[in-house]
Amino acid sequence: MRSTGIAAGIAAMLTIMWSYFKGGVHDLVGMTREAAWRIHTTIGTLTLILGVVHGAVAIAEKGSDIQQNAFWVVGMPAAVLMILGVVPAPFVSYDKFKLLHFISLWGYIAALIHMFDHAISFQTIASISVAVGNGVAMLAFIVQKVYTKAAHGKVTVKTAELVNESGGQHLFLTMSVPNFKFKAGQWAHLAVGKASPVPHPFTLVPGETSDEVRIFMKINRSGFTSKMAKLCSPDATPPPMKLEGPYGRPSVPAPGMERTVFVLGGVGITPGLSLAKAAAEAASGTKVAMLPGSKRYWALRSLELLNKSAPLLEPHLDADLSAIRLNGAGTQEGGSGMPLNAKYGSEDIGAWLESVGGEYVKAGVKHAMVFICGPPGLAEAAKAAAKRSAGGLAWHVHVEEFLFLPSLGPCAGKTSQTAPTPGKA
Repeated sequence: MRSTGIAAGIAAMLTIMWSYFKGGVHDLVGMTREAAWRIHTTIGTLTLILGVVHGAVAIAEKGSDIQQNAFWVVGMPAAVLMILGVVPAPFVSYDKFKLLHFISLWGYIAALIHMFDHAISFQTIASISVAVGNGVAMLAFIVQKVYTKAAHGKVTVKTAELVNESGGQHLFLTMSVPNFKFKAGQWAHLAVGKASPVPHPFTLVPGETSDEVRIFMKINRSGFTSKMAKLCSPDATPPPMKLEGPYGRPSVPAPGMERTVFVLGGVGITPGLSLAKAAAEAASGTKVAMLPGSKRYWALRSLELLNKSAPLLEPHLDADLSAIRLNGAGTQEGGSGMPLNAKYGSEDIGAWLESVGGEYVKAGVKHAMVFICGPPGLAEAAKAAAKRSAGGLAWHVHVEEFLFLPSLGPCAGKTSQTAPTPGKA
């Protein structure tokens, strides 16, 4: 019984240690917050299994004697609360799960009481070490949580432009956030109390000045972005906002990669708006190639998104190797002469990557990276082409994802509705 309890206690300590947003184990080992979250969920699942096994063994050995010790009994609701805070993840919205997940924290606190009682009762090195370790981990969690909330960026909304097009809605936020520094490709939590009780993750887009931060948001039919569209409509005053972060370790430029190619879909272009410059600088000023969209898998439907993105991309984009394509109902409304040499229609991802790879091989490039951010179909097509060594080049593939929730399958793309985490290489 004691061995299963010690194992469950150690697993619980590791679970919370991998949940920190600031100052966690992932910072010490140079890992992204998103990847750390996956470790958190994996060890958390192991903790629940060990906790249930420990409870079953305790009941089998002690029987009704367990009821005579209140601190022993508290271990049962601790396990139940932690399970209830995790199981609903695949079946509820991001907002609801984030709120439900706090139940797990209360379960952990109950388990902590259970551990300290064991440490006092048994006074073994193992029980004391586990209790103290979990206590320190919990204290550190509270400190980093308070720091994260207290150190948020004070946001002044300079412009909130809601654009309605036949292909959908986009919200373009330009905010002044003094002393908020971030690297290309990083993201932050946007906290808007009137839209949601929990903050939502978005990729950060650089503004025109050092204290300016922009967020490009695709509006969905419901949820956080839908509420943001109503709160930031032309006849409304934007609500108070906070920016927490920044988070993430940019994957571009990747060590050893001589060139970077971007395959992006729709609003998935946002990481490329800052990473394109970083990739070009890492390649000694060589401009990058980009394919945002394809008829077969996705389409860049917003002309306004293209217009907003163009000034950030144009200085670093190789127009000859890039394919900017718009398609879908209503995209022809843009006329001709679009920025970035964009055209209407579609482009086969495999053929395009084959062409780009061939040009790189001719230039003597041996190592190149494909950075993908978009819907699953787009990502799978690009990965399949890279796996075939398109153009005779061995491609390194990086899929940028937001996966903050335990899920039944992968979710690619930058959106705040399903958890928007990580770089997966």
